[in-house]
This record gives sequence, structure tokens and C-alpha cells, in this order.
Amino acid sequence: MREIPNTALSKRRHMHTAVSSMARFLFEQVPDTLTHEAYTRIKMLYPKKPRSYEPEQHLLYEEDIPQVFAGIQRCYPQDPAKIQLMKTLITVLLETGLRVAELVTLTQPQMRFGEARQHPFITVKGKGAKVRKIPFSRAAQTAMKDYLNACQSPDLGQVFTVYHKARNEWATVKRDWVVREVAKVSRAAGIKFTAHSFRHYRITQWANNPRIPLNAVRLWAGHSSVTVTERYIHTRDEDALAAAIG
Repeated sequence: MREIPNTALSKRRHMHTAVSSMARFLFEQVPDTLTHEAYTRIKMLYPKKPRSYEPEQHLLYEEDIPQVFAGIQRCYPQDPAKIQLMKTLITVLLETGLRVAELVTLTQPQMRFGEARQHPFITVKGKGAKVRKIPFSRAAQTAMKDYLNACQSPDLGQVFTVYHKARNEWATVKRDWVVREVAKVSRAAGIKFTAHSFRHYRITQWANNPRIPLNAVRLWAGHSSVTVTERYIHTRDEDALAAAIG
């Protein structure tokens, strides 16, 4: 292992992932083949992002939303159950700003609907096991109720489930599955966006509302500081003026 140069694995992240996984297997399962020092060195070779790195974020604005839902229709023309599932998933992401990992683990007890004059909200345990409450909009509530009433899957604990025809079984929706399906919808819609774009959209919408303090946006987003929240806000001149005028 001493012959591996420090830059050998730092050029491509997927290469490091493969080598690191093999090193972990050898270190844990095949004693005496790899020392702890060598294993630690391999893990530390993971390429770091430069300080100037800024990930490309495909932004969505209010006028793009009808095209997103039109893309869902085009993506699954003969699968009404899949259409309703994707419409619900994307509506909830758009309306709540949830992370995809938080969305797919959602359970019914986490949701309080706006009945009997109660303030509707979703309770979420996010990064660092921090618990927060997020506004549960009417649009998200309606989409969720329609989905739950139509859902025919067995009780698997989590709200969102999908039927796998090849395996002839129901399964809970996973994060990677949502990411892949949203990419398909993006191509069908003809505009670029990712599952994470919906979180940027909602945080921007909250921030553009003059009645909502920025610190409230931070709390709903589950951020540790307002500085982090500000990275998610993408305000155009016309949106800023509209918010100011009301």
C-alpha cells in the first residue's frame, strides 16, 4: 500500500469509493492483509472539493411548475398509479422544502392535517437528529389525502410505496429511486431540474414572502445558521419587487 501515490485516488471519486470499499472489506473480514494505518490512509485520499467549488443548481421558478407536472403526465402515460405517486411526491417536496431523504421516510403520525382549527404541520427528524416542524400547506394536504385514499399497498410503515412489477411486490420508496424518477420527469418536461431543486424553490418562496422572518425559514429548512439558508435563496429582481409591493 505504500506504493500508492497520494494523488492516485484523488482524481475520481468513484475510483476512491471502489478502492475504499475493498480496503474496508479486507481490513474487517480478512485479518493481517491490511494494517490500520494503510486503511486509514486510503480513506483519507478522498478528493476534497476546492474552496471555489459551487455545485450546479438547476433552479425552478413559479412559471416552471405547470411544465413540471405536464412532464409527469408525459413520463407515465399508461400508469395512473405512478402519475399520482409522482405528483404527490413532487407536490410535497415543492410545498414543504423537505430533503428527499426526509420525504421517503415520512410516516402518517408525522403529519397533522389542518382540521378543527389546528395549525397543520409535518414533524421531521433531519440532519443531526434535529426535530423540526414544517408548515403543511393546503396543496400538500390535498395531494397527500388523495394519495392515501387511493393507495392500495399494504402497511409498510412509510407513507410512500411503489409496486415493482418484476418482483411482484410492494416496497417503500427509496431516495435513489426518487432521484432517478425525477430525472426522468425532468427530461419529459423539457427543463432541467433535480429532486433537490424543489427544496431550493420552496426556501426561495418562503424567503420572498415579507411576512415570514428569515429565521423562521431557517428553522423550517433545518439549517444550522441563516448563512446556510441564504445559499438556497435565488431571488430575481421581478420577484423581489413583487414581494415588496405585495
